[in-house]
Amino acid sequence: MTNDTELCQESKYLAERSLGGSGSGITSGSIDSQLAFGYLLSLPIKLAFKVYRACLPSAISKRDFVRVVTLACIGIRAGDGTSSVVMKSSMGKVVAWKKQDIFVAQCRGLASNARWWSVLQSYGVAFDPKRFEGKDKTKVDAYVASLVPPLISHACGTLLSASAALDQVLDLATKFVRAYGLDEKLAAQKHVEFLLSLRAQDDLSSRMAPKGHHFDVRSDLKVCERAARDTLLLLPSPMARASILRRCLISLESTEECFRDYDRYASVLSLYLEELSLVLA
Repeated sequence: MTNDTELCQESKYLAERSLGGSGSGITSGSIDSQLAFGYLLSLPIKLAFKVYRACLPSAISKRDFVRVVTLACIGIRAGDGTSSVVMKSSMGKVVAWKKQDIFVAQCRGLASNARWWSVLQSYGVAFDPKRFEGKDKTKVDAYVASLVPPLISHACGTLLSASAALDQVLDLATKFVRAYGLDEKLAAQKHVEFLLSLRAQDDLSSRMAPKGHHFDVRSDLKVCERAARDTLLLLPSPMARASILRRCLISLESTEECFRDYDRYASVLSLYLEELSLVLA
């Protein structure tokens, strides 16, 4: 019995170490996915869950999202047996915990979140990982939706300064909203709103952008108008397009700068009147 206990403790220690931890929840070491997978499966399932879950909070709080993805993938492998390494025992059976569908789904969700957290982090978008989960899905969806405008703004500065096209920014935003089950039209709407908005020299999004990422495509009104026209075509009707353009006009008119940037205001007004004429036709 003593030998079994000692073996279990040794396996626990090795599982913690292979997960990059120390047993205290600190995860600063390197992760060995294959060893972690094996040691976790060698432990009693309740103890294995305890060891596994202990390594996650530190990685998330340190915003080491690449580590979080790796840990989530280890959980997926242990829960359903999928792995790029040998997955079967000598008897030909898949080695994995049984009946852990909920756990595997949670790990898949965590991996997806962490990948997008890495993207948001790379563009300098401020966010709180804790707000991506919660019992109130409406609040979670609203929070995710609130990140679309800064993602578009920061991605425009970063990608366009690297000679990427505006449609790549739209594609990124569309993938983001799709990943969280939001209406894909939201990406197009926020893309248009950004392109037709006033250039802000010292707004919050500019101050939070990574150093060197200060290119603002809105300084080229012709490019923005052309891109906005293309994006507007993704919306389902003249009414939907007119609604977004009206929102853009209201936003412009709410600032004194609007009356100094007459060309921008005239451009947005012209687009709005075009769509409104189709609605009234």
